[in-house]
Amino acid sequence: MLTNTSANKLQVKVERNELTFYNPSEPNDKVTLSFHRTLRIPDDGKVYPLPPSLGTFPIKRVDDYLNKVPKEWVNKGGVFLPLFQREAMWISFKNPTREYPHALKIATGKVNALSGEIWDEEIKKRNKQDYCVTPLQPWLDGINSGNGIIKQFVAMQLGEGYTIEGQVTGEENVGGVQVICYRPKENERLKKFPKITAPLMKKECEKMSKKKMCLSSSSSLSAPRCRRSAKSEAKELGIAAGGRIKQDIVKDAYGEEFWDVDSKARIFIHIVNSEMYRQITGENPPNTPVSAQTYSSYNYPWFDWYNENLETITKSEILENVKSVSEIDQEKYGVSLQNNTTVKIYNVKVIKDNYNPNNVRDGDW
Repeated sequence: MLTNTSANKLQVKVERNELTFYNPSEPNDKVTLSFHRTLRIPDDGKVYPLPPSLGTFPIKRVDDYLNKVPKEWVNKGGVFLPLFQREAMWISFKNPTREYPHALKIATGKVNALSGEIWDEEIKKRNKQDYCVTPLQPWLDGINSGNGIIKQFVAMQLGEGYTIEGQVTGEENVGGVQVICYRPKENERLKKFPKITAPLMKKECEKMSKKKMCLSSSSSLSAPRCRRSAKSEAKELGIAAGGRIKQDIVKDAYGEEFWDVDSKARIFIHIVNSEMYRQITGENPPNTPVSAQTYSSYNYPWFDWYNENLETITKSEILENVKSVSEIDQEKYGVSLQNNTTVKIYNVKVIKDNYNPNNVRDGDW
């Protein structure tokens, strides 16, 4: 019987501003994460379509700047990326083939983004699924709010009470984003995806590659940029909750026992503001993105993704109670400190995924 070996343990690397979890002994056994700059959705109580990519954030390895990063980073390792305060982001997941799916746990300040529970590194049966399954889940824009809705990832300064971490734990000592990746148990994977001939595998990989390229090109476009904001004090940032977006989080079609916990690899993603990024790297971060209001005035597209063949997870009671940035602004100052003017949207591009996990595969015969 096939069991986990050191050869199946995942590793993680940074290339071309992408994070890739990969199996060194199998080139198709990998998943790549990109962190996308995007529009901050108006926090007006309405539900918006998926916003576009306005490019990806630069990702830097902590080990390349050991003499410039905070001392506590040296033990944590990982990577860092720059965001402006109140800037939004989303994360894309790219798998080269369905024959090598992956499970990804995403946390903000070590609070799980799907369940709201405190970070742990197990995959087991729970009341709430606390991981994404790729390639069934192509991206994640925020924390699970249930009923096909998420609250957008928005960067905020630690210590002010805005972050998801602060609201759930009562403390803001961690910050950043944490990711852990698992591959399947090899014997379980082969039950779902029997070995096939090399030509067929190559053909399937090319088919999936084209599909992912299509999704990437349709959700990544350029738009006018605003000038950078004024110089500010160097700070680490955490993730807070923003406006509401229509997004399903796909239920695991394989089950908890499918995943090999011993194969896991993890990474800590520090988030810094523009000034801290300049102090560490000597480089300027990307300019701030346009507002949702300006973007829509140009009639640029928004997106709607769905797959009617896949089940979705239920809401998290913990995360349902997390207040948005605008709601906390109202409590602190009696007014929101950001533009939440409702955006009228006329251009929504629908991306329909027809994959069904119950489909029967044709073989080479």
